[in-house]
Amino acid sequence: MPNVKSAGVRELVLDRLLRNPRGYTIKQLMERVNKELVFEGLRPITAGNTIRNDLTNISNRFKQPIREVTRGHAIYFSYEDPNFTIYKSQLTQRELRLIYALLQNIKYLDAWHGSIIYQELEETVRDFVQLDCYQLPFVIYENYTSDEEQRHLCMLNDCICSQMAVKITCVQNKAGPKLLTIHPYFLRQHERLWHVLGLDAATGAAVCVPLHEIKSIVCDETTDYIPNHNYNADEFFALLHKEPLE
Repeated sequence: MPNVKSAGVRELVLDRLLRNPRGYTIKQLMERVNKELVFEGLRPITAGNTIRNDLTNISNRFKQPIREVTRGHAIYFSYEDPNFTIYKSQLTQRELRLIYALLQNIKYLDAWHGSIIYQELEETVRDFVQLDCYQLPFVIYENYTSDEEQRHLCMLNDCICSQMAVKITCVQNKAGPKLLTIHPYFLRQHERLWHVLGLDAATGAAVCVPLHEIKSIVCDETTDYIPNHNYNADEFFALLHKEPLE
């Protein structure tokens, strides 16, 4: 009986995650599945092949192709049809939007805007609701942020979560457009301005780019993403004060 229940939990979680066009790696899928298994008092899985077999079973049973996209050294899995789902939601779109709006209000009340409890809530609701954040005007910010900056924030957030490099076109004062390829690590609001903090792919140096200087952002799937192993958030934050990094 526990094996049957475990398979049901895995299928439910995988179905929600596979609906995200961004996709997830086997490791990410296993981590999310194990969270639910542990919560249900079931034994977590230890082999990635269990997830691979689950994906094959879902694809074969429901005649739904599962897409595999390679980014860098990782393979991301998602439904070929993002509208496909095994389990039909009983909530209306209006109700789903209200749930997501509630999540954004929780974020507004969360002093850290990124604590573990908020991240857990956002992770769960995003997977369940599957709404397009770029078109929903209920994201709440501490200070006024333009629509363009909100779109840039959403795209940068997705790239950081997906560990993808980005090509940024920015304009500083009267200088002409400047093209940067960076590996984004942090998004930080300081003195009412949002900044993306990351690594310059060309020079290998830590960079801080104010969002109001960014004119366009494109996800760069051709550049292998370099994870952050050199600086923590405080060290990156020093860039905002023009303090040198050791």
